[in-house]
Amino acid sequence: IFFRYANALKCVDMSAESKQSDGAVVPPGKYIDKYGNIEDEYLTVQHWATRWEKRRIGFHLAEPNPGLCKNLHHLTNGASALKIFVPLCGKSVDLKYLMELGHKVVGVEAVQMGVEEFFADNNIPFSKQPVAGLEGKGVLYQSNDGMCALYCC
Repeated sequence: IFFRYANALKCVDMSAESKQSDGAVVPPGKYIDKYGNIEDEYLTVQHWATRWEKRRIGFHLAEPNPGLCKNLHHLTNGASALKIFVPLCGKSVDLKYLMELGHKVVGVEAVQMGVEEFFADNNIPFSKQPVAGLEGKGVLYQSNDGMCALYCC
């Protein structure tokens, strides 16, 4: 099962230099985020790493995603003990929610801090090892009980 969710991101057309309401000029390919920072229009791994470092991670919910809770039976067709893939998982509480329901989760995240915080926040013992073929660019974090495998790459 593949589960993907995202908060809506407001994209601004920056095909030509534009002025914001305060008169600031924003160059092509950039936009001003809700914090007033000029950001690249295309979100890069560095963009997300900076957001984690600055703790600008308001996209993480304190409770499992209501849409997931409401529709999980449709996604799983009532089956249990499935392996569910969650891309761009960060430290989402949805991972723990799915595990508590007996599903195994496999996640992919680009920012190491998010993966490590998931295990720490949930007191889940884990091991980590390099991902074969991605030497130096990928690490697998796996819970000791085998219910969770998060790839950071």
